[in-house]
Formats: sequence, structure tokens, C-alpha cells
Amino acid sequence: MKKRNHWNKLDNAAKIFPSATSKQDTKVMRITLEMNEQIDSAALQCALNSTIKQFPVFQSTLKRGLFWYYLEFSAIEPVVKEESTTPCSTLYIDKEQLLFEVTYYKNRLNLEAHHSLTDGTGAYEFMQNLLMHYLKIKYPQEFYEYEIDTVSESSLFEKSDDSFDRYYSMQNVKKRFDDIYTGKVHQIKGNKYYEQQMFIIHGTANAKDVIKKAKEHNATLTEFLCSILICSIYKEMKIRERLKPIIVSIPVNLRKYFPSLSARNFFTVVHAGHHFDILDADIDEYDFFKNGLFDSVLESVKTELSAKLTKESLQKQIDRLMWAEKNFISRITPLFLKDITLKAIHHSAQQNSTAQISNLGVLPMPDIAKKYIKSIDAVLSTGKIQMVVSSYEGVLTLTISSKFVNTNIQKNFYKILANMGIEIVIKSNQPTV
Repeated sequence: MKKRNHWNKLDNAAKIFPSATSKQDTKVMRITLEMNEQIDSAALQCALNSTIKQFPVFQSTLKRGLFWYYLEFSAIEPVVKEESTTPCSTLYIDKEQLLFEVTYYKNRLNLEAHHSLTDGTGAYEFMQNLLMHYLKIKYPQEFYEYEIDTVSESSLFEKSDDSFDRYYSMQNVKKRFDDIYTGKVHQIKGNKYYEQQMFIIHGTANAKDVIKKAKEHNATLTEFLCSILICSIYKEMKIRERLKPIIVSIPVNLRKYFPSLSARNFFTVVHAGHHFDILDADIDEYDFFKNGLFDSVLESVKTELSAKLTKESLQKQIDRLMWAEKNFISRITPLFLKDITLKAIHHSAQQNSTAQISNLGVLPMPDIAKKYIKSIDAVLSTGKIQMVVSSYEGVLTLTISSKFVNTNIQKNFYKILANMGIEIVIKSNQPTV
């Protein structure tokens, strides 16, 4: 009898990603380490061989079942490759292949993963372990006594845990989602890059300087940056477009509220925004602060996030999402019908927001490894405009990926920060139109 392969059901957050994946939005995330030396591909392959044993769920392919997609353990061995494609290129194309990839180019080390496999926290934990294995292979004398297991606190079982199912309380079922906007939301329009192409801009600044400015406005970093992004979008709106609010979707790492060591997805999304008035003046970057408009936007964002970022509110989110998955109708609906429904749900969710901000927070690394690392950044694929915020060794990186050829919103964002006295260093790619 043929032995049945080990498999895992997709976690709740992952279930929508196979259906929502497209050439326009691949649902791929990338974490990049820029090293102080060129990457040794042979050592990196050995490091990957060791790392995958610590993260067995990563050695999975995505399969179609009768009712749901699922992850099945695969005999495919991950192979390190020299980077040859655009960032966040397609990883899931409905065939037998792993859902992550490790690439390198000169001194740059990349990990890319499909969102059905993991979220930013899980991907970064994998990258940490990969780097430490790599350094231990490259510098055996220096890292001889270093235990790789100390990088990760979780067991193999905990890394594969479905934390949504663990924290599903069944107390908030059949109640509407308070965080869904019912009105029309402003959508950015314009020419887009072809298929997987994105324009990616990395802006770096002193983390303390930006946090200091946020505190001067009595705001968290996420509230502060979200408000600046909203103002940056507003500056490009036509007067008639101000009848619709600008709404920013913000993924929330649920591990901060519900203890979890899972390397899989464990996040939800909340929204914050501001409804401008058609009588608001056409203004430049300085006027946002002179006439109190920025303070008005920030107050809207703070009010919404303070209500939504509580353990009680997030517990309701988990319960409602899990109920939508576990109710009888959902369970018996065939996958081909679920695909249609999930695509429609994803499209509706996209129409309920203007842009997205993901704050990965401070990215830790063992002290022994820091002298080998120049910088760390992250980027997410997007069908419109997306910002990823991360901090490493006092450097705040604000990465904006966009499908739009027009870069005025990005220019506005960095210029507003610069006008506040924050020094920004910019670098970008150059996609083809």
C-alpha cells in the first residue's frame, strides 16, 4: 500500500491566497539581507539543507482537495539559485513546486515566499535561521560554540501550528465584521506595469528621528506613517474624488496579542482612514501642518486604530473569520465554487482599501552575526500600492512597492518626511513598462 504523505490544512489567513493569486499580484513576499561580502553559493546551499529540517512545513507543495487547498509534504529539495527574475515573481502556478525560494546576487541574499505558506514573521524567522547556518558553515571557528536552535524558541510542532484554530473561541460567531467599510473608497488610478513588474523604492532614515517625530504628534509609528501616506495620496486626488475616503489596510501580527510560535500565517487586517471634504484646499507639503489638516487625518487614524487594536476586538476578528471557514455551508461547498467566491471576496476587500501598510517592527539578529550584515529590507507584491516598514540596527526602512508608473504618491510621502527635517536616502529598481 502506498504510504500517505504528511499534509497540513491551510491556516485561516492562507485560504484566500491560492484563489487570489494572479500575474498582477503574485502574493509573494521578499526579505533581503545585504551582506558585507559576496555570497558563497555552496555554503548557502548547505545552510538551506540544514534550515529546511527546522522548518519542515516549508518543504510543502500546494494541493487542490475536494473542498479546500492543503499543504502536502514534498520530496522536492530546495535549491539555491542566482537571482534572475524580478522581485516577488510568481511562485505558485498550480503545479508541483515549493512555495518559497532562496536566491542570491553578489552580496544580496533573498528569501521569497508565497503568502499561503507563511507571513512576514514566519519568513523572517526562517531567514534568521538560514543566515546563522550559513555563517556557521563559512566561519566554523568563530561560530563553533553557537547553537542555531537558540535563534528560534519553537519546536517543529509549534512552527507548524495553526494558531487561528488554537484561539478560536466560538464566542463571536454570526456577527457582522465591524471593520468592513460599506461605502465606496478612493481607488488610485493610472497606467500600470506589465504583469509581475513593480516599481520598488526603499527609503531609509534614522529610526530614532522618525519615532521622535511620531511622539511629538502623540502617535505610534504606524499611526504617524499611515497618516503621512494618506496625505500623500490626498495631494494627488481631484476635487470630485474627495467625496470618497482614503482607507489604508494594516495587517496586524496577532502574536503580539495571542502567544504563538507558529511560522505559518497568524495575522489579521484592520483599516484606518480619513474622509476629506471637497472644500479642503489644494495644498503643498508644508500646508499639511500649517492648516491642521495633518492633525485631522492623524486623529482619525488614531481613533480607529485605538478601538481596533485591542485583544477583545482582535478576538472577535479571529472568531468571525474561523466561523466563516467552519460553518456547514462553507465546509460542504466544492473547491471550484469556493475559488469563485474567494476571488470575489478578495476583489471586494481590495475595493475596501486604497493602499496598505505592513509594519514588521524591529528585525532582531544575534549580536555575533551583525558585523556581517549591511542592511535588511522587505517588500510585498501588490496590485496597487503597498508600504513595508522595518527597522534594523537603528535604520528605519520604508519600502513602497507599486504597480503604478506614476510615482507622485511616493515622492509626496518621502518629501513630507524630508520637510519635517528627517534625512531620507532613496534607492529604487527600474522596471520596464
